[in-house]
Amino acid sequence: MEIEEEFNGNKSAGKSRQLLAAILASMYTLTVTLVMILLVSTYDHLGGLMRPHTSQWFLVITPLAIIVGFPIAHFCCECYGRKVSLCLSAIPLTFCCMLISFGENSLLLLLAFILGGIGSTLCLHTVPIYVSEISSNSLRSGLGTIRMIFTTIGFSAGYLITDHRVYRDSAFIIMFLPLLLGLGFVFMPESPIYLYRIAGIDEATKYLFSKLNSVLKS
Repeated sequence: MEIEEEFNGNKSAGKSRQLLAAILASMYTLTVTLVMILLVSTYDHLGGLMRPHTSQWFLVITPLAIIVGFPIAHFCCECYGRKVSLCLSAIPLTFCCMLISFGENSLLLLLAFILGGIGSTLCLHTVPIYVSEISSNSLRSGLGTIRMIFTTIGFSAGYLITDHRVYRDSAFIIMFLPLLLGLGFVFMPESPIYLYRIAGIDEATKYLFSKLNSVLKS
C-alpha cells in the first residue's frame, strides 16, 4: 500500500511538472505574438517618417530573418537541446525589445527587426517539439493546445498594450517577458527524448529522476 501511494504521488508530481513545463514553454508563443505585433506597431509609426527605400527594408527584413532563422533554430535544437534553445531564444527577443525602446537610429531599429525574426523562429520551432517530448501519452494532446491559448491571449494583449504612438513604452514593458522566461526556464527539465538520443536510457532516467526528486523534496 505504501509503495502504491508513493508511486501515485510520484505520478501526480510528474504530471504537475509536465504541466508547468508546458505552460512556461507555451508562454514563449505569447511572447512571440507580442513581439510581432510590436514590430508592426513600430513600422506603422516609422513608415511615414522614413524615405520609401528605407522603410521597404523594414517590410522585408523580418521575413528574411525568419527564413534564415530556421536552420539556426534546427541546429540549436539538435545540438544544444530543446531547453537550451528556449533559454537562448530569450536573448534576441529581449534585445529586440530593448533596441526598439532605446534605439535612436534606423540601423538599430533594423537590427531589432532582425533579432525579432530570429528569436521568434527559434521559439516557434522549439516549443512544439519540447512540449510533445516532455508530455506523456495521456497528456500530450491537452498540453499541446496550451500554446494556442497563449497565442490567442498574445493577440488580445498585444493590440491592447501596443500603440504606434507609444511603441517605445510598449517595447519596454514586453522586454521583461522573454527575460523572465529565459531565467525561469533554466530550472525546467530537458526533453527525455533528446537526453536518450545523446546519452542513452540510463543517463536520461537518472537526470529525470533527479529533477523529480528535487521537486518532491521542495
